[in-house]
Amino acid sequence: MNIACGFNPNFISGEIPIPDNVSMMELGLAAYNILSTNEKETPLDSYDGNFSLHIARSAITENIKSGVRFINEIMPKSIDVAGTISIGFHLCGNRKDNIGKYGFTPHYESSTEKEQNAISFLKRVSDIYQMETWIENSNFYSSGPEEIFNAIISANHISKKSNSKQIFDLAHLIINALNAKTDPLIFIGMIDWENVIEVHLSGIIVGKDGMFHDGHSEKVHDIVWNCLDKIISSRLINDECYITIEHTENSWLKNLPGYNGDFEKLNSIIIEAKKSKDRPNIIMKNHAKSYLSKILFKSIKNKSEIEIAKSENIELLIDRWMLSIERSEINICLTKEEEDEAINSIYYLKSFRNFINR
Repeated sequence: MNIACGFNPNFISGEIPIPDNVSMMELGLAAYNILSTNEKETPLDSYDGNFSLHIARSAITENIKSGVRFINEIMPKSIDVAGTISIGFHLCGNRKDNIGKYGFTPHYESSTEKEQNAISFLKRVSDIYQMETWIENSNFYSSGPEEIFNAIISANHISKKSNSKQIFDLAHLIINALNAKTDPLIFIGMIDWENVIEVHLSGIIVGKDGMFHDGHSEKVHDIVWNCLDKIISSRLINDECYITIEHTENSWLKNLPGYNGDFEKLNSIIIEAKKSKDRPNIIMKNHAKSYLSKILFKSIKNKSEIEIAKSENIELLIDRWMLSIERSEINICLTKEEEDEAINSIYYLKSFRNFINR
């Protein structure tokens, strides 16, 4: 897992330093255009990580003509910022519909036509720019769990058919689910995690009417951290996945401890996840060894004779036998019938007898 960040305008002046360990930065169209044309030296020049162009409002699900016009007239003519690895899009509805009319990312309602338009759009972008395309869940105000479910399945389908990766915005899903009076965790298993390249984290704002909204000026909410912990502990996130904190507002200049604190917390979570990666295998092996020791202890009929002959406690002998198995190429089987030279397996009682008689 890799740490990523959303572009903050204060990166250019250096008033907010790019956090340590950031290996990718998301840029909106405005920021991308600034960086691609800027000729002055800025503190941002020292950043040597990757970039991803990220477009919230696009013609991704609109008709083919509208999609082509958007690519030709609104998107950059070429990708000029070195290190750009992808172009990401919110999976949104028609820019003239619902909240799109007021300048926001329009709510997406799945349909076969929109899916076909999105697949065509993403393939065209990928062909023109010769770059990966990523799509992100962007809904906040779904009518209920069924609509959330349909949008997730639709995103899975679009990403597969267009050879695009998915950006899973955890805060978006939580906000959407809570506004629909639904537990967000019930949707986690519906995500096509093998195709997820990026996970977004951000704050959450509660309006006066009790509705939940995205908060890029707020610290990552506790419920977002808790859900991330469950996702990581369930081993759903691929090793190459970026985890992005979207602290993109100017106001973070007045709260640098809060800004840096979230990145430090994410770094600690990733370090701990790497440490615990092999923990389930270790626990499983320890249980198996413990149970095998119990089986062997119960099966040995002449414990006293062995202890006298070897001048050693039977439990210690079993422990030493177990250690010898770990250090050898031998594989144990629990019945004589399972012995197989092809995999060097030997019946456990026979193996123990060989050990004490050597």
